[in-house]
Amino acid sequence: MNAVRSVDFFISQHQKAVNDLENYFHDPDMEILHEFRVEVKKIRSVLFLIEQITGSKKVKKAHRQIRHIFHKAGEIRELQLESVWLHRHRKFNLLRLMEYDKEIKKSDRSFHLEVPEMLHSFKKIREKIEKIFPYLTQQKSDHYITKKWQETLLAVLTVKTETGWHETRKKIKQLLYARNWIAEAIVLPVPVNRIFLVLDNLQSLIGQWHDLKLLEKKLLSLEKKSKGHAMLIREQQLAIKKLQLEQDDLAKKIIISFRNIRKNIIAYR
Repeated sequence: MNAVRSVDFFISQHQKAVNDLENYFHDPDMEILHEFRVEVKKIRSVLFLIEQITGSKKVKKAHRQIRHIFHKAGEIRELQLESVWLHRHRKFNLLRLMEYDKEIKKSDRSFHLEVPEMLHSFKKIREKIEKIFPYLTQQKSDHYITKKWQETLLAVLTVKTETGWHETRKKIKQLLYARNWIAEAIVLPVPVNRIFLVLDNLQSLIGQWHDLKLLEKKLLSLEKKSKGHAMLIREQQLAIKKLQLEQDDLAKKIIISFRNIRKNIIAYR
């Protein structure tokens, strides 16, 4: 077992991502793709650490390759989530108009064609990063986590409007992943663990809210396609209204979650 937790974390997530990528190639299941994307996010969290410590151009190039794979998988995931929402709310005319089945199959075919190249990229990335492992120490990882903790709490305390929620969520996710690198000997205080729990709940709510925002944007752009079709226009309006109600409900929960975290942060300080 490597003494540097961030290194162990990278190796573990890299292997899981490769396994899930191979599995998805043979069985294109939505949950496999979701797990794969989560693992890639975790890999990227370590690459952010290595970039900051070393400033290596090779690491930055590897990160660009990983980011490309992540976005390709994200295209399919986004379409799948939106299709599920429309199915759940029985908006079948919109599903046909937006050609979700066709678009998902198209994106999936494109992704599958790139899988062999992606697997090769993962192998080369692993080889590059392994050469940098000797430069990583637990002390450097701990210092990075401390910095992320301070940056994230500052963002949570200062974000004022919905426009800053998504970027704040990214910071929270990076901190939550980095938590896995903390040295085994370190026992976090109860108030700190409580903050981590509330942060995790907050980022989950923001993620759901953001997904609805993306779907709403697509539905609003359908105005030209649905023009002259009363049934489509009505279904579009009902879907947007439902989306906005769900967004408003999530927004209220997000605001409450922000208040709870801020109380916990102030109490901890």
